[in-house]
Amino acid sequence: MEKLNESWVKSPKKHKFRKLRAKHLFREYCEKSTVHGMKYFAEKDRPAWEKLLWIVLFVMSLFACGKMIERAWLKLNNSPLAVTFAEKAVHITQVPFPAVTICSSVKFRSRDFSFKKYQEDPEKYKHWEETYRNLGQLCDNYDPLPGNLDNDILDIIRKHSPDDRSMIKMITFRDDKLNTTESFHESFTTQGLCYTFNRLPLQDIYRPSCVFSQENESFPLNAKVNWSVETGFTDYRETYPRRAVNIRQESGLQIILQINKKDVDILCQNSAGYMLQFHSPSDIPRMDEHSVIIPVDRFAQIAIEPRLINTPRNVEVYPPEQRECYFNSERKLQHFKIYSERNCKMECLANWTLTLCGCVSFFMPSK
Repeated sequence: MEKLNESWVKSPKKHKFRKLRAKHLFREYCEKSTVHGMKYFAEKDRPAWEKLLWIVLFVMSLFACGKMIERAWLKLNNSPLAVTFAEKAVHITQVPFPAVTICSSVKFRSRDFSFKKYQEDPEKYKHWEETYRNLGQLCDNYDPLPGNLDNDILDIIRKHSPDDRSMIKMITFRDDKLNTTESFHESFTTQGLCYTFNRLPLQDIYRPSCVFSQENESFPLNAKVNWSVETGFTDYRETYPRRAVNIRQESGLQIILQINKKDVDILCQNSAGYMLQFHSPSDIPRMDEHSVIIPVDRFAQIAIEPRLINTPRNVEVYPPEQRECYFNSERKLQHFKIYSERNCKMECLANWTLTLCGCVSFFMPSK
């Protein structure tokens, strides 16, 4: 009983000693710590409210650091791939020359149809009503007529639009004069019938079920496609799409364009000239994105700096949801054989338009 009483009497002293010792160690740690702000916690001459303020700020800092660590951990789990750009110079022959799409402000020949005359006097030119319904949508100031477009709208646009020979007077590539018909091929865009240089054949871009894949095209005899987006060129002897061999101006593409001023309809298009767009040979042009306007009677010189971004194949072990991208073999499009961002957006636009309206525009892929 005496031992119990003795321990009961001595325990408060031991507890007080331990408390003082812990307080001393805490003060010593705060004074010698390199963590900013901790030395203010235990200074004797510092007011209590200031100590409390520093403690609150310190706790808030710990909380903020914890949230940043949590965010980094979640990002590591959701996106384990880090994108880094290790720039490495490659020879220009390893990169295909870009496809060049040219659209004229002249949408149709004046001898076939006049947008201005029909809008000024529809009754007098009533025989142009069907032509206006089909071709008027190519103009900026089009006032739609009730009724549906003809199913052969592509043939109607092709029939009334200027051909490539009336648009392109001369073309040279790598100091060689080329045949216009074999070098430029039809491309239907928001601007109507345009012509594209160095594009892959439509049979290599669209699936057989797409209406555009059935178009007949004339390519040079040696234009055998031996290039793909993922593998690049497989043969460097005779290649298509075409590629540059050096950076001299004469080795690039030179085009002389012409326009028949009698066919210019100011009411249809506010200006006369051409619209150019540069894109990948495997993509379909969208003239409403990143196009260059060239007025009539002007000289334009455009320099292009290609950048090739390669994705290592070992990232295929990660699911597409984590790496946030698809390889061409992993994503199958309904209308396109080649998966790319531009082709995917075009197909999404066509599918959304078909769902919303029950039809698609003439330049959109469809079955």
